[in-house]
Amino acid sequence: MYVLGPLLAFGAVLALAGVLRWTFGRDLRQLPIRTEPADYGLLRPVATVDDPRAAGAVCRMLSDADIRSTTVFREDARLQVLVFEDDLDRARQVVS
Repeated sequence: MYVLGPLLAFGAVLALAGVLRWTFGRDLRQLPIRTEPADYGLLRPVATVDDPRAAGAVCRMLSDADIRSTTVFREDARLQVLVFEDDLDRARQVVS
């Protein structure tokens, strides 16, 4: 008789876990596969590098020229340095 209480509690927890997994679980087969290039809005790529230190160096060069920049990882694991479209021509001059 003492075993019935813990078994019922364990069963309730299992049932709740099953319902939550069914409700909030992700089906990876339904995730869309991106086939178009990433859209970063107003940001444009100014450089693509392999090493995070190189990306940091490019960002520091741009920062010294008062150009805001950021980095993103591409799908091929390379880093891209992005700047705002208004600063793109100046950034290309600084980087080259």
